[in-house]
Amino acid sequence: MNINLQSTADGSPTLYLPDLDEHYHSVKGALAESLHVYVDCGWRYRASSLSEPRPLRVFEVGFGTGLNAALTAQAALAEAIPTQYFSIELHPLNAPLTRQLLDSQPARLRPHFRAVNSAPWG
Repeated sequence: MNINLQSTADGSPTLYLPDLDEHYHSVKGALAESLHVYVDCGWRYRASSLSEPRPLRVFEVGFGTGLNAALTAQAALAEAIPTQYFSIELHPLNAPLTRQLLDSQPARLRPHFRAVNSAPWG
């Protein structure tokens, strides 16, 4: 499948599938979208709603670029909230494309992005 790396309006990268005319993230900002929708309105909302501290469990359908997982890892470590993260992906990205995405991430996110994209599958 033909996949192109593109920059979004906030400068963060996303992938574009020309055959489907589909982007992996919002063209207005991949990073902004994932932080707002996935981390703030999902993970942080759930963490704040727990009556007693306990590990959070996340199941993501469609790992994609790993951006949601990397941002969740960053937040979980920064806020000291144990998090178990499970994800499935029908079409994992190849290593060269993953390296391109890594190089395009903000420096503060690269360690988390590298970690989630090198985690074992299965």
